[in-house]
Amino acid sequence: MKNDTALQVLPAVLLAVREATHHSHKALERLTPFFRPEFDRPAYLRWLDLMHSFYRRIDAAIAKSAFSDSTGWCYAPRSGLLAGDIAALENRSPNETSDSDGILASLSGLTQVGEIAGMLYVVEGSALGGQVLMKVLQRSAGVTPELGASFFLPHGESPQLRWAEYVQLLACLPTTSASEQETVQGAVTTFNALHDWVERKWRG
Repeated sequence: MKNDTALQVLPAVLLAVREATHHSHKALERLTPFFRPEFDRPAYLRWLDLMHSFYRRIDAAIAKSAFSDSTGWCYAPRSGLLAGDIAALENRSPNETSDSDGILASLSGLTQVGEIAGMLYVVEGSALGGQVLMKVLQRSAGVTPELGASFFLPHGESPQLRWAEYVQLLACLPTTSASEQETVQGAVTTFNALHDWVERKWRG
């Protein structure tokens, strides 16, 4: 945020989530491979496969919850975008990454409205950074939003508008300490699962 006034208008729960996930977010950024010189089209496809397996669990958790009915939030599943990107680049279905060690099991345990709101902090925050990554991916993997990278721009050229809607949604959630803790826990759990997924399956 640019100044203290801007900070004051943000929902308290958003500030709590940011604080609780700061270190997890930084740790995950250190794992992502996009800015490494060896990252190329084959590596990009492997990354899409890995993310498809992750977001398939995210999509399932959100679909099984009462979040959309309770809040009116219209969630755009991400796994379909990833599958479409893989098909566009290599004319195949995603290669499923095994979760035999149960890294992603915690995601299915997120069922409460607050927990899903926290999960969406990770999902929608990722979409917010998609425009920056597109410039890098165009050079390294030769992809565009129209061919092979729709996942990185799920809301088109205006991800900031969707993020503003998400912030407004947080402002409408119950303001009890229990509800806030649910949202924080949902974000922390999702960040931790994604970090461990990348660390073990990409780098392991």
